Parts: sequence; structure tokens; C-alpha cells
Amino acid sequence: MLDELQEWLRFIRAESYLLRERPSLLFQQAFNQPESSVFALAAERGLEAGEENRTWLRWLNKPKSRSACLATLKPSELHYCAYSPNGNLIVTHANRYIELWNAETTERLALLQGHEGLIRWVEFSPGGKRLVSGAGSTKMGYKNGEFYSHGSGDLKVWDVTTRSEMASAAAHTSPTMRSVFSPDGKLIATGAEDGTVKLWDSSDLTELVTLNGHTGSIKSCVFSPDTSRLVTASEDGTLKLWSIDRGARPSGGLFKQVTFRVTDSKKFVVEEVATLRGHTAAINGCVISPGGDMVVSFSKDHTLCVWGIRDGWLLETLEGHRDEVLQAKFSRGGKVVASCGQDKDLKLWDSSTGRELRTLSGHQMYVTDCDFSPDDRLLVSCSGDKTLKLWEVETGSELATFAGHTSIVYNCLFSPDGSRILSG
Repeated sequence: MLDELQEWLRFIRAESYLLRERPSLLFQQAFNQPESSVFALAAERGLEAGEENRTWLRWLNKPKSRSACLATLKPSELHYCAYSPNGNLIVTHANRYIELWNAETTERLALLQGHEGLIRWVEFSPGGKRLVSGAGSTKMGYKNGEFYSHGSGDLKVWDVTTRSEMASAAAHTSPTMRSVFSPDGKLIATGAEDGTVKLWDSSDLTELVTLNGHTGSIKSCVFSPDTSRLVTASEDGTLKLWSIDRGARPSGGLFKQVTFRVTDSKKFVVEEVATLRGHTAAINGCVISPGGDMVVSFSKDHTLCVWGIRDGWLLETLEGHRDEVLQAKFSRGGKVVASCGQDKDLKLWDSSTGRELRTLSGHQMYVTDCDFSPDDRLLVSCSGDKTLKLWEVETGSELATFAGHTSIVYNCLFSPDGSRILSG
């Protein structure tokens, strides 16, 4: 009896996105489950007893096995989704809205509004108690016979518990493309379309420093695990490596740029250590290794570059993709790098040697994202072909294909405990 109730609970959760708005479809959705399921059997008994007189649609070639989908969330629109660090919450965003969801019940908990421009990035703080979001818009103008662009980028921090805005700032004069917390939660880094990068006090959004030098839109801002380094990647084809010290004096001479600020009687020093040049086209992003010793960047030039984070030296160039690389991820243990892109393939690389381990082929269109399971045994990928695939990392074997999305799947990730996969 308990097992049957658990099955019904799973069914209701999986269909809740539809039944919340149209509960009268319960019979139809139950009947169209696999024939051996408790839901289809119950619906068939009701039909034979004459208990259902409404018009309904029968799925003639319905699946013979249960769908792997546990639940479907229906945000206002969807550009991005992520789990909170403890896995209890899900955040989604699109256009000017941020939505918070209960990860277990899929109930929508909050709709966060306030940005005037389009939201470009949302991220949980390391402890999961706050959210940071960056937004902005660009408009065209005409003056003195010439067209010009002008825009704005704002920044907000939200309290997850009270689901309210904690702080807000006019961050940039162009859209804020990235907004991320430092691993200790004390700083926020933002990157804008105009190439500027800023650091903020996360408690009240006091602006600490502005970092100049990039000439293209910022695609990534990543901190080292100890917050002593910041790496920024840009469409201008370069990365910049910055050192962060909240208690030292500027070194002078050896570094290319020094930005100095006194905050709360403490010296805050940010120095540009190096400009990393190795790509021949725009960079799509970068990721830092779990140990904080390497950075991997990925580009429209079909390559990935591996850099040392201490001095910015180019360690390896990873070649093998036949088109631009859209995403890369380190395994949780840091030994393997997964990459995916426009060529429909995923590739696994040895992070210490740069050697290609294997190629994972199977998607019918470009691969947009991938993620390792917490134990590094599995890899999930998603694609423009509207599917997700599950792979075994050690062998490269395809274990499953998950269908059900009706449009491009932009991102996918494992829950913190590895028991579920979130995609959108």
C-alpha cells in the first residue's frame, strides 16, 4: 500500500505543472501512463465503471515504461536554472523575473521582481542564503549624424529566506553580463558588456574597485577557492588574471595595474598579474579547477587553453573540437575536463597532461552544457536537439537519453547529492 501511495505521489508531482491549472485532466494523464502502472490501471477501472464522462485524449502509442522525469516546472519563461548549495531550492530566471522553487515539491515559493533591464545572470551565495542578480539593457541613439549605443546595468542582492531585496546598485553603464559571489561570500564580482569589471562588498553593494583593460564583453568572472585570485574572460579573446589582497600594500613595478581602495580601515589591493593571450577568437568562458591551480578557457576558435593561476602561463592548448566550444567543466576531483560545443560532441581531457581521453558522440545538434556527478562517475549533457544524455565517464558509454523538452535545452546539472538532474 505504501509503495502504491509513493507511486501516486511521484505521478502527481510529475504532472503538477499541468494539473495545477487544469485538474480535470487527472483522468486523461493517468490513463496515458504505461499500461502496467497503477495510474493507468486505476483510470481503466474508472472508465469501465462509467465514472468518466468527459471528453479526453487517448495516447495510442504511449510509452511502455515510466518516464525518468520526476517533475516539470513551468516558469514564466526560462533562460537559466540552478540548485541551491544544499539542494533544497531551485532558482530560475528569464527576462525581468527570478523565481524560487521548492526542489522537493516543485511549488513556486517566490517571484522576485525589480530589475528594469533583462536579467543576464543569477547565482546563489556559497551558503545559499542570498542571491545575486545582474541585469541591463542596451538602446540605440542618434546624435550629430551618428548612431551610438547607450545602456545601463544594475545589480541586486536578495534574501532567500524573506524573499526580498537586500541591496541594489547601478553597477555599470552597459548591461551586467556576469555577477558572482566569491567563495567566502564577502565579495561580488561583476562583468559588463563594455568590458569593465567591478568588485563589491556583498553585504551592502559598496563598490570597491573598477578593473579596466578588456575591450569586449565579459563572458566569465571566476574566483580561486581562497579568493586570492580573480580571472576574467572576454570576447576580446583575452583573459586577465588579478590578485586580490585585503591586507597588503601594492607591490608596484612588477604588475601592470594597481587599483587601491581603503575600506573599513583595511587596505584593499587588486593587481593585474597578467593578460592571458592564446586564443585567436572570442572566448566563450572559463572555469577554475577545484584545487585552484588551473584555469581552462574555451573559445570560438575551436580550442581550450589551460593556464596556471599563479602566473598566468599557458600550460596546454587542447585541440580536437571541429567548431566553437560552448562550455567546459572540471570534474569534482579536478582530474578530468569535459568540453562540448557546436560540433555535437563532448570531449574528456586529462587536466594534468592535456591528453584527450575520449569523445562522446550521440547528440544530433550542438551541445550546450554538461556537468559531472558528485562522485565523478557520470556526466550529463544537454543539447539543441531537445534531449539530455547520461554518460559513464570511465568508458564513455551512453547510458540513457532523456527526452521531453520541447525546445533547446540550455543548461543541465546534478543535484548536490547526485540523485537528480535539473535541466532547462
